[in-house]
Amino acid sequence: MNDPAAHLQPAAPGPHDLAETPCARQPAPVPVPDAGRHWVDRTDSRRLRRASDFLDAVRWAVSAALHPRANAATVRVAEDLAGRLNSAGQVAYGRDRVAARLGMCPRSVAYHVRYLRELGLLVWAVRGSRANARRARGLPGYAATATLYAACAPPQWDAAMGRRVAGTGYWKRVCGVTAHGRRRAVREAARRCSPSFTRSPLSGKAEVGRGRNYTTGPATATAGRRRRAPSAGTRREPARVAADVALAARIRPRVAWTQGTQLRRLAHALRPLVDAGLDAEEIVCELTAWWVAPRPRDAAAFIRARLARRPPPALGGTALCPAGPDAPEPVPPNAEFRAAVARLTRRREEDEVPGCLRDDPGALAAWQAARIREQILASLAGAEQASRERRFGGPEGHSLGEWLERTGC
Repeated sequence: MNDPAAHLQPAAPGPHDLAETPCARQPAPVPVPDAGRHWVDRTDSRRLRRASDFLDAVRWAVSAALHPRANAATVRVAEDLAGRLNSAGQVAYGRDRVAARLGMCPRSVAYHVRYLRELGLLVWAVRGSRANARRARGLPGYAATATLYAACAPPQWDAAMGRRVAGTGYWKRVCGVTAHGRRRAVREAARRCSPSFTRSPLSGKAEVGRGRNYTTGPATATAGRRRRAPSAGTRREPARVAADVALAARIRPRVAWTQGTQLRRLAHALRPLVDAGLDAEEIVCELTAWWVAPRPRDAAAFIRARLARRPPPALGGTALCPAGPDAPEPVPPNAEFRAAVARLTRRREEDEVPGCLRDDPGALAAWQAARIREQILASLAGAEQASRERRFGGPEGHSLGEWLERTGC
């Protein structure tokens, strides 16, 4: 009869393999009927934290007939417990719920769990009792203490798998493999990685190309892996990319609707203008002349779309801000501009703190308060003058009586 777990049963280890195990104490015979050794701090089994390792150990122990009463039902109970293991390798028992899920009698579930304990595959981390678990946590009410089992690997399983362990008891750890374990790992790898005997649809007779020092396969092997040839001019040297980013860093603060764009994206969008030979001043003039009133959601995409619809000025016509011998003569500032500059200069001189007040905090505070008062009064006077001009139609302004006399009302 074919046993589904027969491939998990290894050959018996030789005397040289047992000699490589660093445990001085020989493993206890299986099963272990003494319930006093079914605890975390008294067991010879090693801690397991993964459900897959626990199930492998269970299937090996059942297939090796280490317990006379363990059978397929024992494996079913172990699978239910393994499906609920936490990260520490422990699981709440819940006998009645296990029985309901598996369609078994609760007493039968208890028997098979006892078989797992006697095989060294389960140990008590907490044994259930009628002690109030809620009182221990400072909570009101009553709840009985639940049973917690810890998944383990018996020493016989480690020896059969060819594992070398260090330490004692529940906290042992795997520290290497024996010669038997190494041979077993090689056989397992060979079994899992055996080459396929099916013929590949892409395999064929290799053809030797004339004048070449290598062989090439059939043309169908590379038909589905076409690569797009890189277009000429798309690759940019790192130094040139860095120069584009530096140029974008000079342009972005001067164009309001581009100030929310990342520098690299803005530099990539401005490449057509940069390749056309425009410098930072000319690009600023070009972007400003677009008269973008609302800030676009994506300024880089907006620039690319705008340049795609029409060529940049340096490519198809004359730049907005030409440089060189064709540049227009500079226009001298008019009188209004000079007056505005004079007002700003005078205000800057008035705002400067006199040197005699810088060392006297009290006098400095009084001077600043007076300056603020003068500025407020000047602002109010300017607002009143502007209101008079709007109401009476002249810069000279009139009172109400003058307006009545002039209008004859």
